[in-house]
Amino acid sequence: MYKLLALDLDGTLLRDDSTISDRTKKYISLARDKGVKIVLSTGRPLQGIMQYVEELSLLGDDEYVLAYNGCVVYNTSTLNSIVDNSLKGTDLKDIFNLAKDNSLYVHAFTKDYCYASHKTIYSDCETLYNKLDVKFIDFINDIDDEDDIIKVILIEEENKLDSFYRKIPKTFFDKYYIIRSLPHMLEFIKRGNSKALGLKALIDHIGIKRSEIIACGDAPNDLDMIQFAKIGVAMGNSHPNVKSASDFITSSNMDDGIVTVIKKYIL
Repeated sequence: MYKLLALDLDGTLLRDDSTISDRTKKYISLARDKGVKIVLSTGRPLQGIMQYVEELSLLGDDEYVLAYNGCVVYNTSTLNSIVDNSLKGTDLKDIFNLAKDNSLYVHAFTKDYCYASHKTIYSDCETLYNKLDVKFIDFINDIDDEDDIIKVILIEEENKLDSFYRKIPKTFFDKYYIIRSLPHMLEFIKRGNSKALGLKALIDHIGIKRSEIIACGDAPNDLDMIQFAKIGVAMGNSHPNVKSASDFITSSNMDDGIVTVIKKYIL
């Protein structure tokens, strides 16, 4: 019997308008009635997750979410973390300088804020979708070397990021886990972090086996989580690499793909 269903948000659980269908909510409730723990696992910050935690009634002393691509694992009731692995201010400055040389937008995240150098449509989206306060700063002079930075995102059009990615020095890949969460976003997190490792830390904490996990996702940052789970599910709208690595391909996020998974493996 499967005991945990890990769900990515954007492109997986959420429809394209960032909502959860009533049918999906119903089947998630039915899965929980069967004793299956639902764990939201996303690149979003906690502030951008909690509205869905509340919608799905996932507030509780034994309920958890994976935020920032597994860098932080939070208890949804106490908001205490069982995993918390951050970069430092020196890392942010190194990444910022690399991005600046290539004319990319930079967002840096702490537990409380998103930092940006100036206001853009992307900084507005952090407030709108992730409910984060955005502070506009000088990345070099306003950040101390030892400040905790959970992750750094570089933002640009897809083709420009493709070109930039090919030019990233090997030393950066050695030092950071670099993942493409969306076509226009490239994320830098501390090496040793990922959704899979965050999920492993969680199941070790709550006493669930890897063989009891189903994980669903659509993007390259979901790939390791899908490979880690006993049953890795790719959405119908998934990146081709995610589909090829999955055990099952469900319907798209717009066609209640999570309902299909719950009916097939849980009910």
